[in-house]
Amino acid sequence: MKINLPLLCSALNEWSRGVTQFTATQRITQAFYDLGLTLPAELHRIEYPDGTVDHEAWRNNNQNIFHRWRKCRTTVQREKFSAISPAILHAMDPEIRAMVTAGNSIEFLTSRLLKEHTDVVNAALLNAPLPDFEKECDELDKALKDFRNAYRTKQQRHDH
Repeated sequence: MKINLPLLCSALNEWSRGVTQFTATQRITQAFYDLGLTLPAELHRIEYPDGTVDHEAWRNNNQNIFHRWRKCRTTVQREKFSAISPAILHAMDPEIRAMVTAGNSIEFLTSRLLKEHTDVVNAALLNAPLPDFEKECDELDKALKDFRNAYRTKQQRHDH
C-alpha cells in the first residue's frame, strides 16, 4: 500500500498534539521494533525488557522523527520518513490510521460523517456548553464538506 506522505505527516502532527511528541515517539519506536523494522538505523530502542529507559535515545528518536524526517524536504528525509511510516501507522489511534489509509474513500467519509452527526446530537441532548456544541457543529460541517467534495469527484470521474 502506497502511503501519501504529506497526509501521514499531517496526521502525525494532529495525533502527536493529542498524545504529546514524546509519547508518540515512544509508541512509534515500540511499533518500529514490534514490526521488526531495521531502517532507518538511527532509530534506537527506548525501553528494554528489564524496564530501563534510554532517555538519550528517546530524545534522539524524537529529534529525528519530528524535527528532521517529518519535514520531508530532502530525498533522504522522505526515504527515512517513508521507512518508518508502517511504525507510525501502527502506533496511531485507529481512527487516525483509517483517515490516512482510507483517505477520501466514500466509505470512510460516510462513517466520519455519521460519527460527527452523532457527536452534534449528543452534545445537544447532553446540554453541552455552547463552545463545545459549536465545535461539534464545525466538525460536522467539515465532514459534510469533505463528503460532498469526494462524492462530486467520484461522480465527475464516472461522467467522463
